[in-house]
Amino acid sequence: DIIAPSVAFSYLLSIEIMDGFSSGWGFSWGDLLSNTMGVGMFYVNQSIVSYWLVPKFSFYPTSYAKLNSSLLGKNTSEQIIKDYNGQTYWISVSPFYRWNKKMEWFCISFGYGIDGSIGARSNVFYRDRQYYDYSYIKRQQQFYLSIDVDWSKLHFRKKWVGRWLSVINWIKLPLPAFEWKGNNFYFRPLLFSN
Repeated sequence: DIIAPSVAFSYLLSIEIMDGFSSGWGFSWGDLLSNTMGVGMFYVNQSIVSYWLVPKFSFYPTSYAKLNSSLLGKNTSEQIIKDYNGQTYWISVSPFYRWNKKMEWFCISFGYGIDGSIGARSNVFYRDRQYYDYSYIKRQQQFYLSIDVDWSKLHFRKKWVGRWLSVINWIKLPLPAFEWKGNNFYFRPLLFSN
């Protein structure tokens, strides 16, 4: 069915168009490409390979939001949506997919996030007629490799437990991860912060 991907793409396209008219953000070809790939992956996952990829999301509050709260959020509920520094987007894949049904719940997760983005395009910006210079904070991409659980592949005696866990399956558990940021490689025992 093409309706859900079409609605999702239309919604994401409208956000990119609004960003194009925003002085704080601006249009991004990279964002449009990422949105298109994300919707395409969803469509392929739902229609062709039947739930092989599990998209997930994780968030932790960062100290950056207080430096530019109008852009990154004034409270935790706003920061979950606005503070990209605390967001990580994951794709979880089971190495046992259709090979070992008892182990399909075990996943390898690949994550992407950013760190140090205080302003939209730069860490030097004007806001409310005031000049801010956070150029000493380095803007970096983060790549992650972790393990995870696909709750939809586990079977429980109580069916309501399985249904409830399937509803929150889009949330990535804070399990051990390897992080690559800049030229540095880190091991994170529990992935809650940079």
